[in-house]
Amino acid sequence: MNRKVFGLKKGQILVVIVCFFMITMLSDSEAISYGVDFYRAYNENDIKTDANIVDTKEIINKIELEQVELVPEVLVSHAGGRVKGKSYTNSKESIDKSYENGYRFIELDFQWTADGNLALIHDWDGYVNTAFGVESKMYSTEEFKSFNMIEGLTQMILDDLAEWLHVHNDVYIVTDIKYDNVKALGYIKDRYPDLVAQFIPQIYRIEQFVPVKELGYKNIILTLYASNYSDDELIDFVKAHRVFAITMPIARAKTELPRKLKEESVFVYAHTINSQELRQELELCGVDGFYTDDILPLSWGIDQVEKAREYNLVTDSIIANLHQYLTREEVCELLVNLYEAMSDNKAELPDFNIFTDTDNPEVLKANALGLVNGVNETQFLPKANITREEMATMIYRTLEKLDESLIEDRSHIYFADVIEISNWALEPISFLSDHNILIGVGSNRVAPKDNVTREQGIILVKRVYEKFKLDLDNHNL
Repeated sequence: MNRKVFGLKKGQILVVIVCFFMITMLSDSEAISYGVDFYRAYNENDIKTDANIVDTKEIINKIELEQVELVPEVLVSHAGGRVKGKSYTNSKESIDKSYENGYRFIELDFQWTADGNLALIHDWDGYVNTAFGVESKMYSTEEFKSFNMIEGLTQMILDDLAEWLHVHNDVYIVTDIKYDNVKALGYIKDRYPDLVAQFIPQIYRIEQFVPVKELGYKNIILTLYASNYSDDELIDFVKAHRVFAITMPIARAKTELPRKLKEESVFVYAHTINSQELRQELELCGVDGFYTDDILPLSWGIDQVEKAREYNLVTDSIIANLHQYLTREEVCELLVNLYEAMSDNKAELPDFNIFTDTDNPEVLKANALGLVNGVNETQFLPKANITREEMATMIYRTLEKLDESLIEDRSHIYFADVIEISNWALEPISFLSDHNILIGVGSNRVAPKDNVTREQGIILVKRVYEKFKLDLDNHNL
């Protein structure tokens, strides 16, 4: 008799015990990955369907070992954000407005005061005169706080910012400290050790990375506006150090550097971008995120969703509640729309429905085209959420169905969490990341097991359309 305990067969119980033993011997994500791979090797049925990730999730949830890392936001509010028509204010009103507008990464300028404090001001040279109408020179904390700022705005010192951060604990401050950067970061850490995790320091020289890391800052950005490092020097640096991101001026962002950094799975920011046209141009160059005064996070995805609507890639039901997780049946709708928009052919509904848990015509079309599989011979699980590696694989199949020549290029994978990627998803993820369609989530990770929101799914198929539609049309001439 094949007895079961907790729904598991005898052989499966042994596998779980082995997985648990491996976890106790290893650490963190390495343990999870080896345990999951061992489980996959035992469960031969996993490679035949789209259900393998469901099984993987169950194992991971039982293990309860999940590392949470900060993921770069696409938009960073520059110098606090524009307020009352003024930029570079670094004022309390600017960060209040940025928070209200949906920003969670806010870049701020810091300058030393004459008495050794940190004031939030762009510079003492010209801006102090522009903002306060006083002589351009360094001032003490008391003097700085006594000035009347333009437009009735409120200037801040570090203590004011700390008070604000204690209330807004979901905000991260990207620092811009032009003088004695390491010393200033040490001052922040000593004065407010409980807020270190909410600061993302920018460094200006490669040699600042180690001392800033040793201060306890985990997420460090190298910004390039004050240096002239060659591409090779920067690639060597990111290979040696796990940098959170690299930020560069617009001119540098239009070179091959962003694509080179993409090969190392480094998140790339450009500054300062205030037009959607320039943003779209730089995205095609491989830039992932932008420092901005004006582009709002709430309009960022909407702009791309509207473009996807122009391409006939989305349905009204998916556009509703963009931050909701994408389901398996919803991704079928996106893929069928993508297939039809790129091929100029209508997907045919099959005569027979093999699934017992759905009669959604888009699911049946996608399955008949070979874009998606069921979790077994009769079930599809239409309401289950989709993961990044699952969606990458389905997009890859769609391109293959459209024209195999589109995916002829062999790709390489550079993500640090490659061991967490299922074997069947390695080629799809590497191919889509090489073509700047699926980007990393920061810290050189692709997070293959993370779920995909509706907005993210729409943006992915939009990128595929824009990247390959012209190639497909030219090939069919």
